Amino acid sequence: MENGKYLEIDFNTPIIIYGAASNGMKGYASLHGKNNYNVIGFIDKRASEISEQYGLPVWDPEGSFLLPKETCVVCICIKNVFEHEFIVSDLIQK
Repeated sequence: MENGKYLEIDFNTPIIIYGAASNGMKGYASLHGKNNYNVIGFIDKRASEISEQYGLPVWDPEGSFLLPKETCVVCICIKNVFEHEFIVSDLIQK
């Protein structure tokens, strides 16, 4: 909840997972595998090494990629919880 507003998503809302390693795979398994949410790709600093996961693209956070114009949810699935605020700030700027 931000500013008293809730973000409403449904199974068609595009979801991007930040982190394409083990935690990202767990996030994918939960979001798409168990619940059939619309995961459209991943963001990972090692995108040049991991070009795709589960047939979905892996984008470099420093590279250029287009997010859907409609509401898009980014689910941060990385081990270092101290990086979450930096990642959010960086994505908002882009």
